[in-house]
Amino acid sequence: VDGQEAVFVDSVANPSYSWRFRYNAGSSSPYKWECIGGAPAVSAVITSEPCSSTSFADIATVGPQIVVPRSGEYVIEAAAAYHGNGAPATLPSFGVRIAAAVANDARTYGSPTGLEDMSSLLIKRALVIGDTIKMQYRVAANTGPFWNRNLTLTPVRVS
Repeated sequence: VDGQEAVFVDSVANPSYSWRFRYNAGSSSPYKWECIGGAPAVSAVITSEPCSSTSFADIATVGPQIVVPRSGEYVIEAAAAYHGNGAPATLPSFGVRIAAAVANDARTYGSPTGLEDMSSLLIKRALVIGDTIKMQYRVAANTGPFWNRNLTLTPVRVS
């Protein structure tokens, strides 16, 4: 019913996140449950691992990745650090893969010396239950490592 509230968790025994929703019957969106609070779902890979691919690909430890628990609109945030081993203009990228990592869902960054850099990417997207969101990586040159890779998923509204 309109105004009803509910809490969604990923696990009753040991939840890693909980989201509070309020039903809005008057919303023009197909997703009537609007998020009114809660912590995002988080996945992280801290390990430093090299990338040598010039197109988006997994590296040794895949991800981080999150499976979408309900269809709806979400904000996805991705962040990573990279070190170009002192090589100039390595132009590393990381992308968020839903169906495939594409330039519009990617962040390219780098420094003239290829030294440490950190960047983040925000995307708002309608997603379907069961979609797997994961980070993938590419470099223009060199094989410097990515590390401190973080992915968060925050609901806006769901069905």
